[in-house]
Amino acid sequence: MTETYTKILITGGVRCGKSHFAEKLSGQLGKNVLYLATSQPLDDEMRRRIDEHKKRRPFHWHTLEEPIETSKTVKESAQGYDVILVDCLTMMLSNWLLANEMMEERMNHFVDAIQHASCHVIMVTNEVGWGLVPEHPLGRQFRDLAGLFNQKVAAISDEVYLMVAGIPVEVKQGHSFTSHY
Repeated sequence: MTETYTKILITGGVRCGKSHFAEKLSGQLGKNVLYLATSQPLDDEMRRRIDEHKKRRPFHWHTLEEPIETSKTVKESAQGYDVILVDCLTMMLSNWLLANEMMEERMNHFVDAIQHASCHVIMVTNEVGWGLVPEHPLGRQFRDLAGLFNQKVAAISDEVYLMVAGIPVEVKQGHSFTSHY
């Protein structure tokens, strides 16, 4: 009998409790957790945010900081863990965009890695399209890519939660949606 692994996407605005909820779910799904961090500590403010996240994690979780090669990391690491927590997809997308990566190819490789991962995968992302239209073309490109990427990941996820003021709202639970992706 083949074990079934759950893929969960958690989305919402900034500082709405996405990571905290993802960490809680990860601990419920398994003890052997890989926290796949995609942020890069490029300034003091980001270093403080990363430190806050590190302080919340159980000491026995393994953390791997990988801003670009996340698909490869998921493929190589899945069998060694109960859960992989990827935090966060929009930061990863930003890293790819700034590195002039082939965006569609990167997104598709990530989705494929998640679909075939032989462990539970929890992913955190941001809803960036609910605010003002960015003034600069790069900002608009990022917003559009984030929306597309979130759709792709949500389509293959078993569960999707929208965090609103620290409260998880279930958007998708065990439904089988047909997607054009």
